[in-house]
Order: sequence, then C-alpha cells, then structure tokens
Amino acid sequence: MSDIKVSLHYLEERKLHPTRGARFAASHRLRLTNAYNVAGQIAASVMLIIWSIVPLAVEVPSPKAFALLGVAASIAILALTLHQQAGAYVDASRSLEASARAIDRLRNEVAADIAAGLAEDSDRYRERSAQYANVLDENPVNHTELDVVVSRAQSSGCFGRVRAMLILHFRAGIGFWLCVALVLLPATIVFRNG
Repeated sequence: MSDIKVSLHYLEERKLHPTRGARFAASHRLRLTNAYNVAGQIAASVMLIIWSIVPLAVEVPSPKAFALLGVAASIAILALTLHQQAGAYVDASRSLEASARAIDRLRNEVAADIAAGLAEDSDRYRERSAQYANVLDENPVNHTELDVVVSRAQSSGCFGRVRAMLILHFRAGIGFWLCVALVLLPATIVFRNG
C-alpha cells in the first residue's frame, strides 16, 4: 500500500493542487484579456470619434490622412472585437473558476481523508481520483502551460508574485498594445508629415 501512485498525498500534491492553481490563474488571465480588449475597443472608438470630428471643426492640412486614421481605428476595433468573440473569455473564465472551486472542495475532502488516516487506502484513492476526473469532464475548458508557470510563480514569495503579475499582464494585454500601435503609428506619421 505504500506505492505513491495510490496515495492521497500523491493525488493532492501532484494533481489537485497544481490543477487548482493553474485554473485560477487561467481564469484571472482570461478576465484580464477581456478587460484589455474592452479598454482597447474604448480607446480606438474614442480615437475614431476624435479623428472624425477634427476635420469638421478645424481646417486640416490633409483630410485623407485623417480618413486613414479613422480606418486604422476601425481596424483596431474590429480586430479586438473579433479576438474577444473568438476567445469567449468570460465564459471560459467562469468555467475555469468553477472547475478550480470544485477541485478546491475535493482537496478539502482529500485533506479530511488524510487526517482520518486514509492516505494509503486504495479504494478511497480510486474514489477521489474518479471525482477529480468528473470535475475535469464537467468543465472541459483547460488551462495552458503558461497558467501553470504563473500559478507556481504566485506561490513562490514576493518576487514570484511580481513575476506572475508581469507575465499575466503582458500576455493578457498583448492584443491591446498591438492595437494601440496600429492606431498610434498612423497618427504619428500623419502629424509628423502634416
């Protein structure tokens, strides 16, 4: 019975704990990605409005250039909207969080089993492993390897949490920053040459 593969300690340390952490990290990453996409859509929309109003309010040297800026903002809005819709970030985030919470409840049951002296009970191990498989089947959205890295970093002290935060914000905001560049680059060219 001392085989580690039928130990509830193994189930807790190698399966439940890492999966729970990674799924919470994935849920947070997806919520951040959604927030960055919404912020990008708002910024591009405001720029589109500004670039549409400016030629009406003041004489501009190049109306075609302002039309180009409007096109860039429209492309950014379209790209962020499609990215957000294709990702279904809010639904995936909810599924991952539900899965993480279910795994957390299962971890509590496993901890109670271990405290009751059932850590090496192969029947209890099979039962809890089946429950774990059911939780994963009920929430088919999976986390990524990046989420595992972030989860590990979050639990490794202050610098780990800072590293995790930077990784999350970089990964979640990359689409936002690309769209900001798409909107600002033509504006820079227009005003520089204008």
